Amino acid sequence: MNIGRWIIAGAIGGAVSAGIWTAIAYSTGYEIGWIAWFVGVIVGFCVRLAAGDDEGYGPGLTAVGIAVLALIIGKYATVSLLVDKELGAAVGAMPQVTAENFQLGLCKEVVQEWTDAKKKMKWLPGKNAEVAKELLDYPQAARDEAKKRWDAKPAEEQQKLIAERQKVLDEITRTLLAGAKTEVFKSSFNGYDILFFILAIVSAFKVGSGMQSDES
Repeated sequence: MNIGRWIIAGAIGGAVSAGIWTAIAYSTGYEIGWIAWFVGVIVGFCVRLAAGDDEGYGPGLTAVGIAVLALIIGKYATVSLLVDKELGAAVGAMPQVTAENFQLGLCKEVVQEWTDAKKKMKWLPGKNAEVAKELLDYPQAARDEAKKRWDAKPAEEQQKLIAERQKVLDEITRTLLAGAKTEVFKSSFNGYDILFFILAIVSAFKVGSGMQSDES
């Protein structure tokens, strides 16, 4: 009895079959549930080859454990790639942090300072501090002052500020994307998935334990 060899063989079979499952899903754009059954059969077959004359619950349960792990990893990898495929373009199109983003923040500070000082500002029709969202919504004088304050910062500091904010934005994007993958993964299970997962586990046990050959 060499359990280590069973595990290695089963893990190889699980990795290869789960990889095939993921590749098919990515290339077709659909998650084909019955391929989960294929994963269980391949894992059981690999364990059976490694087990040789050892039959019974030992190799059978080993195959089941590896098959369950391969199914979960394969399922999540499939969902992850499909989400990346669908949302990748949207994420890539997200605006990058620029100097204007900081000038907008400085513009808000300028307006607040001038408002506190009761300094008059010439707003565009329908625009004020409460509704202004873009740089062009603010008075020209405030924009000029914001640009002046930004330009007064050394180039190295400007680059550092932009890089730091971009890093935060990227982290938020990755967190949201990971959350989307988790939610899609949870909601992706349906009756057919459960059926094929059960068939995969049963097949992994029967093939891995050698009981299938005994019954025949």
